[in-house]
Amino acid sequence: MPPLLSPLLSPLLSITSTSDCTSVSSTLLKRRGITRYVHPQYQNLAENSSVPRSFRRMDVAKSLRASGDDLWAAAIGTLGDELTSRIDFAQENKQKTLDEMLAATEQARKSLIDRSCSFKRKNSEKVIVRDVLIKAAKWINHFKDVGDIAVQYDPVHAALPWAGVRFLLNVAVGDLNTYTSLLERTVDIVEKLCRNALVERLLKGSRSQTAEELSRALVKLYASILAYLAKARSYYGKKSLKRAIKYGVLSSSDLESAFTAISEAQKDVDSCATIFGLQGQLESHAELKRILKDFDAPLNRWDKALHAITDQLNGERRRAILRWISDESELPYEQHHIQTKNEVLEGTGKWLLHDPTFLRWKNESASSILWLHGIPGSGKSKLTSMVVEDALEAFRRNHSPAPVYFYCSRNPAELGRSDPSRIAASIARQLSTPQAGGPLLEAAIEVYKKREEKGFASGPLRLDESKELILKLLERYEGATMTIVIDALDECNSATRGDLLDTLEDLLKASPCLLKIFVSSRKDQDIVYKLDNYPNLQLSSDCNSEDIELFVRSETKRLIGKRSLLRFSTREEEIRDKIVRELISGAQGMFRWTSLQLQALCQQTTDDAILERLGRLPKTLAELYQEILTKIENFDADADRQFAQNALSWLLCAREQLRSDVFLAAVSVTQDGSPSAVSKDQLLQLCCNLVIFDPTVDAFRFSHLSVREFLEGQAMYKPESANALVAEACLFNLFRMSPEASPQTPLPKYSCLFWAEHARAAAQETQARLSEILRKFLSVEQDQTYFNRWHRSVEELLKDRDVYWKAKSNLKAAMSYTPQVLLVASAYDLSAVLSPGQWRQLTQKRPRNKEGATHQEVAVRYGSSNILEWHFNSGIDFEVTEEVMEAAAGNEESGKKVMALLLNNAGPRFRSQKGLSRQQLRIWEVARKYWRFFSISAGPRFRSQKGSLRQL
Repeated sequence: MPPLLSPLLSPLLSITSTSDCTSVSSTLLKRRGITRYVHPQYQNLAENSSVPRSFRRMDVAKSLRASGDDLWAAAIGTLGDELTSRIDFAQENKQKTLDEMLAATEQARKSLIDRSCSFKRKNSEKVIVRDVLIKAAKWINHFKDVGDIAVQYDPVHAALPWAGVRFLLNVAVGDLNTYTSLLERTVDIVEKLCRNALVERLLKGSRSQTAEELSRALVKLYASILAYLAKARSYYGKKSLKRAIKYGVLSSSDLESAFTAISEAQKDVDSCATIFGLQGQLESHAELKRILKDFDAPLNRWDKALHAITDQLNGERRRAILRWISDESELPYEQHHIQTKNEVLEGTGKWLLHDPTFLRWKNESASSILWLHGIPGSGKSKLTSMVVEDALEAFRRNHSPAPVYFYCSRNPAELGRSDPSRIAASIARQLSTPQAGGPLLEAAIEVYKKREEKGFASGPLRLDESKELILKLLERYEGATMTIVIDALDECNSATRGDLLDTLEDLLKASPCLLKIFVSSRKDQDIVYKLDNYPNLQLSSDCNSEDIELFVRSETKRLIGKRSLLRFSTREEEIRDKIVRELISGAQGMFRWTSLQLQALCQQTTDDAILERLGRLPKTLAELYQEILTKIENFDADADRQFAQNALSWLLCAREQLRSDVFLAAVSVTQDGSPSAVSKDQLLQLCCNLVIFDPTVDAFRFSHLSVREFLEGQAMYKPESANALVAEACLFNLFRMSPEASPQTPLPKYSCLFWAEHARAAAQETQARLSEILRKFLSVEQDQTYFNRWHRSVEELLKDRDVYWKAKSNLKAAMSYTPQVLLVASAYDLSAVLSPGQWRQLTQKRPRNKEGATHQEVAVRYGSSNILEWHFNSGIDFEVTEEVMEAAAGNEESGKKVMALLLNNAGPRFRSQKGLSRQQLRIWEVARKYWRFFSISAGPRFRSQKGSLRQL
């Protein structure tokens, strides 16, 4: 359905078959400007008090059936006498009635200013009554406009259905606690009356067969509305006790069926209007287009009280509070949005903003989640950015507060973008200040002050704490509508994203304001399980085929204009058209696939080569990536191949996002450790569209998540291999550092902070080259060794408060007052780097870190299971103390495995308890306590840990 037509009809309903009702017409009722009006032919009859009221109503209805042009009169003619007798044909002053209704609605809305009022639908959606009342006022006002524009005939819409609408609206606003559902339905009917009044106005004067079909559909709809209003009036007109006695449950279900009939009839109108070509008719009516634009304008869901917030804080204090909640320098959500938005091709994606499901989610008064899902490369993030922009535009017009958004990413250089606790903290940060740079909400200030008083000892906000803060912040948005948008939820940590989904659901249920949550992701099973019951949109080739075609045509034209494609062609127009046809037909909804195919075609020189390539296009992204990877591996020059492999490996596992100049320096380190040089353009050329440069953050990144996923499945780029390459590069950088060099420069700083993390992730026992380099680095502890210089550099870096708080705890645990190799090896599980003889010699120093922990405590605290196994297999004593057992118990990630290793290698002496000292018995009791704790909390999987001591 065309964009302008869809909202005109019913944005909430899908299209079904056309109506087959019979055409009935009658003359228009003429307004005489009197309080109560009946057709002149029956004026005397209506005024004769001796005639029963029901008989007078039926006779008036019969006069209407005889008329020829009024669709509402035709609708009455289909109802039958029993229902017709319940309709009130009294014609009171329209303006006065509408004004009274507006006043009642406004009074009801004001009564909710200091309290929250909501109800749950059968599907558990939470409806905010205040928002329904705002809608009621909007559509009552539009009702006036519809009457004013229809100057050629009397606005019967205010005559026949209005008495019923007025009655039900009065009932609903008179007792909001009881009749909230009735209020929502009544407002829905008023919206239908307004929208279909425009349809009827456009229909006037048309005599085609399609116009007749549309007229029949409107008659059916109007009859359904009148039937519902008549039944509802009879039902709600009784006192509660009488209603229960007379109607019981049956009438309630009858009302449900009557309202459902309205929805079904509206579907018929939608279908007929499409066939009739209503969109074209509308283009020639400027005034009706203006009214339609007013219809579709977003509700003003902005709370003016948000403008009046003050916090008595200076700018620096505000920034400190916001940085503590979520550091924007680490998670620049606005930059991520700009980056994604800038990649959207003009003219694409507009279908989403006019999709009936999207409009229903956006406009209705219920808090709800809308889930957009699709295959890789189908443009989900681009569409999500359009949703954010749509909400930002509403904010710029003061229709609603600024949306809160987050773009997830599975990238070890930006771990916060896949961490639920950091995502929730970012949401809390954005909610804390309704106006960018403006005052903070009190809830955010209170949380910060409480943490500040304790010296921030508990660290950053946990997920549950962020959720609690978000709910407190949402209380200040109670009179507004808040939108939360989360892109690429599937890129969130798979082990913990269920917690984020639970948090979103909890927010939806508990939010004191109208809350709209938009989520995009792939169809991973855990996400499907959580979101499949919510409204959702599947992004398929059926949805985005027009966008794909526009993209292919636009990109092909751009590449030809740059002389990158068909630069030597003698049949440019013919081959261009063939390229467009083949790529559109093979895209299957994937922008990424078409983009890569075009880039591959740019590598061809002759027309025949291009045609040959078109005849054997790889069908999947994986095939395309394999083709590119094979090309890289077959580069003639080793240097080119090495630069590309370095770049891909660094992007796969870097722990921080590096500026472009730092990244280029990092990938320029060759296998023998000597520095070289490669430029930005050279690197992009060598990486063959797998890597792009992002100017918004001055960084290189993979062109798509699917690139990372493909490379992780290749032997050369599996995590162990990529981390080994980066660890070697970091160590080479440290080897080259002079004793006087400052570690503050970016690449040496990165190498100091992260070489050990990469070495651990490399599982260095399988990486002979890395093991050799590590032995060189860790061989001795004398003052001028590489190891000692590194130790001093880290101590200097940790003096910086920001570095200290961001540094991993095992790096701090490796620091001692005199450099100790054993502490580093134990903190990072670097087993088999030292010989058993070297290890025994170093243990004689009984090393302790700055916190007083032994290397054994450090090893178990950080889950260095390889170190433990190597100890036991090499026959090296491992002193098990009470502190060691407690340190193992404090390891949430691998404590159960470490505890099992300790207990299973403690020997018969512990199990028999014979000859144990008092201290050893205490250790035994600690072990038993923590083993039981792990058994209970971890369940059968832990209790069946291979080799565990079941005697405990």
